[in-house]
Amino acid sequence: MIKVLLLTLVAVPAVALAQNTEKWEDQPVTAKERTSVITALRAIGCANPTRIERDDDGYEADNAKCRDGVYDIDLDRRFRVIDRDREDDVRSR
Repeated sequence: MIKVLLLTLVAVPAVALAQNTEKWEDQPVTAKERTSVITALRAIGCANPTRIERDDDGYEADNAKCRDGVYDIDLDRRFRVIDRDREDDVRSR
């Protein structure tokens, strides 16, 4: 009886972990994360990214319209801006 109980306590969490093997960066951005990214972008004078997605180090906001141009902006997992790449081939609308 004790062996069965111990096996159950070990096997059930292992099965649950095995089912959720999708990488963090491959999971969709949640509504709360999207709101946090938008808030961080507004704090630096940017808005309206065409896409927000997770990447290895945090988040990427594509084609965000800023005061001085259009940028791809990388944020860490705490929603701090860590990089901005100007997108010269994208025109502001």
